[in-house]
This record gives sequence, structure tokens and C-alpha cells, in this order.
Amino acid sequence: MKIAVVTDSTSYLTPQEVADNDIHVVPIPVIIDGKVYQEGVDIKTADFYASMKSFKSFPSTSQPPVGEMVAFYNRLGDQGYDAVISIHLASTISGFYNSLMNMRAMVDNIKLYPYDSQITVRLMGYLAIEASRMAKAGHSVEEILARSMIYGRQWANTLLWMIYKTSFVAVGYQMLPRLLGVSYASSHC
Repeated sequence: MKIAVVTDSTSYLTPQEVADNDIHVVPIPVIIDGKVYQEGVDIKTADFYASMKSFKSFPSTSQPPVGEMVAFYNRLGDQGYDAVISIHLASTISGFYNSLMNMRAMVDNIKLYPYDSQITVRLMGYLAIEASRMAKAGHSVEEILARSMIYGRQWANTLLWMIYKTSFVAVGYQMLPRLLGVSYASSHC
């Protein structure tokens, strides 16, 4: 079985990682001052940050159009892929995964397996790389998804732990002078 691996531009994989691992990346639409850009295609991360001061409104994102995604997956089927594992943003922060679940019946020449990474950014990119490596090694979709579920949960839990611990340390550091009965200024002398 020939398995394609797809992720979105929020995985921030390098062009070399994409090429080396035969990963397909779907750009996420970014809306800036009413104009839609395709992340990583017609707006790069460096350009985005360099232009932030000039934005009139807070940027937002959207999901790729359903019709474009259906056509994209069908093209993968036309290229000889039997299945596609599509690894995307956590469903708690984006509706993309749920949209993919709903469009599975519209994709007619390839079996679509949407995967809720439960994470985002580089950790999601690592899931895509591992899925691709496993696909190249001949693992089944079920084996790849089982491994991704283990990694995804571990990374999501680790990330939550890090956020919790970092917040605890930051709050604790700020509270320490109060607990010791000293002023903030005198605690830094």
C-alpha cells in the first residue's frame, strides 16, 4: 500500500524536511487587513513578523476551502497513493480536523485518514516526519496511526506539563517576595 503523508503549514517543516520525507504541506490561509495569504507560499514567516507593526487589524487564520482539499486528495490518488494520513492542528484550536472528517466521503479515489495531532507547530511536524518514515518502511496505516497517537499524546501532555510548570515557576517567583515579607525591589538587590 502506498501511503501519502500530509500536514499543514503550521508544522513549520523546512523545505529540506518536506523533500527528504516526501511530505505534502497544505498552506493555511492567513487573513491580514482583509487580504488572504497562503502561509509559506505568498507570505513567509519572516515577512509576517517584519510587517506586524503596519497591520491595521489583528491577523487571523482560516481553513483551506473544502473543494480545494477534496481536489488535492484526489490528485494524490491519481498519483498512485492508496491512502493518505493527514496530520493537522489540534481540534481544540482549529476546526480543520473536523472539516476533514466530514469531507472523507467526498474523496473518491484514495482513503483519507484525518489525524488530530492534539498539538501544533514543530511537534506536529515531527509527527508527520515519523509517519512518513514509517510509511516508507512499509508500515500499515493502522501501525502509523497507533504510533502517532502515542507520540501525540505524550508530546501534548509534555507540552501542557511544561506550560503548567513554567507558569507555576513564573507565578511562584513573583509571589516569593510577598511570602517572605519583602518588597519586590528589595528582593532583587
